[in-house]
Amino acid sequence: MQKRPRPRKPSKQPKGLLSSTNLVKEIEDLGGELGNALEPKNVIDSLTSRLVERYGAMAAGTWMVAADSAALELVSRVGKFEFPADLGKTTESLLSRAIAHRLPQTLTSLEGKDVLACWAKQHHVRFLGAYPLLDDSHVQGVLLVAYARTPAKPLLALFRLHARLASLALRDAELLHSTRHTLNTLSFLVEASKALTSTLDLSELLGRILDVAKTHTEAERGTLFLVDETTNEIWSLIAHGLGKQEIRLPLKIIAALQLLNKLKGSFTQEDADFLLTLSGHMALALENAQLHQALLDKERMEKELALARGIQRSLLPDRAPLVEGFDIALLNEPCYAVGGDYYDFLNLGPHTLLTVIADVEGKGVSSALVMSNLQATLRALVLHLHSLDEIAESLNRMILNDTRSQKYLSIFIGLFDVRRKALHYINCGHVPPVIVRPDQEPVLLTQGGTVIGLFENALYQRGHTKLQHGDVLILCTDGITESMDTLSEEYGMERLVQCVQSVADQSAAEIVAAVGADVARFSRHGTHIDDKVMIALKVI
Repeated sequence: MQKRPRPRKPSKQPKGLLSSTNLVKEIEDLGGELGNALEPKNVIDSLTSRLVERYGAMAAGTWMVAADSAALELVSRVGKFEFPADLGKTTESLLSRAIAHRLPQTLTSLEGKDVLACWAKQHHVRFLGAYPLLDDSHVQGVLLVAYARTPAKPLLALFRLHARLASLALRDAELLHSTRHTLNTLSFLVEASKALTSTLDLSELLGRILDVAKTHTEAERGTLFLVDETTNEIWSLIAHGLGKQEIRLPLKIIAALQLLNKLKGSFTQEDADFLLTLSGHMALALENAQLHQALLDKERMEKELALARGIQRSLLPDRAPLVEGFDIALLNEPCYAVGGDYYDFLNLGPHTLLTVIADVEGKGVSSALVMSNLQATLRALVLHLHSLDEIAESLNRMILNDTRSQKYLSIFIGLFDVRRKALHYINCGHVPPVIVRPDQEPVLLTQGGTVIGLFENALYQRGHTKLQHGDVLILCTDGITESMDTLSEEYGMERLVQCVQSVADQSAAEIVAAVGADVARFSRHGTHIDDKVMIALKVI
């Protein structure tokens, strides 16, 4: 007679574990271990390993519910035996019953042809327990433990507690993972925000934003469409992967970001989430408590910028002076809260007017600070120096010393002899002012030297001209002449002169308004954004 094979010796359950004191310690240790597992995968691995290593399970596994289907996916397994490969796909298994009823399910009777029952017989398993991982009523997954014999009731209760605490730890870990993912996503948004303040060239700006989106999603090309409310269209100047061109479509939405052809595989839900975050990061910021301080900093910065804007405006004349024999008007259009364009009118005597227009390199707060320094320095110099070339050379040395060549500026200083209608001037690298005369060629005022703040020993030479009745002198910053249309063509000095000639018989205020409107019309869809300052002086 053939001998029956000896049954496999059952796994021993831990001794002394079931006392009340040890149970309390076990629960505390369990909470600490799961709580320190900050990633969802670490929570699952800790749970599965603990049941085998600490409580003597022959095998333990955790299946998670797939996000896009009801199928179960094995994500962690520890123990002597592999579970059936298709166990998560079986709809009538112990796992599916635990999920359906949202309650623990056990299997002690191994009769039948169930896949799990057959597996248990093969490996001498006498007890199977399935414990759903629940977040409120939502089933996250299911835990399966296998024993050589049925565990004691306190240990079964401890298994249920494992499932419950693991569910809570998993929820917290997923929340932390989601938060980290959100913060990583927002770091891309921060980079895009930095790009907003680092360039005024729209083409370059759109390119930087698209680089962020394409890099994160691994897209082949993309397009960022912006809103043009004046034409009721969305438009894009740049489409990565298609070459630089302008695209216009009828307006259907506020804005749209389009990415095409993922380089590896298909776009994922994570990619979609990132793009959703990119389009609505302000809404996320309001909902995310961790951004609260950043919002406070933003509000503080806005208040400081508003204060700075008010202070800067107080440094600039709000209207042109009244000078006998001259009709004077000005235009000042800053593109940001504060900027680096400067103009001033200083009466140095009953018949002498010093007119200044300048443009500090760059934009924003740093340029505004240099502009404020320029205003104070220039006003101090004109009280002690009476030669324009000495003023320019002293101004160059002082600005160079203050900025250490990190900032430079162009400036035109004009000294008007009101009675004689004479103008002495120095042009330090600035857009040449132009005299528009009836029926004559325009005169550019270029005499002077290089920009202020770059070269220590720069020399400047004074220029001189006489003004005639009907002359219109136009002083401006490069925000006027370098305004661009959609083809990146500049407005230029020639267009400026033509516009002034067409309205030269009108008042200075009307001339300024006409030029401002013409520049705005020319650069309506252009990409160059800059401060605009213009002064018109008409001899009457």
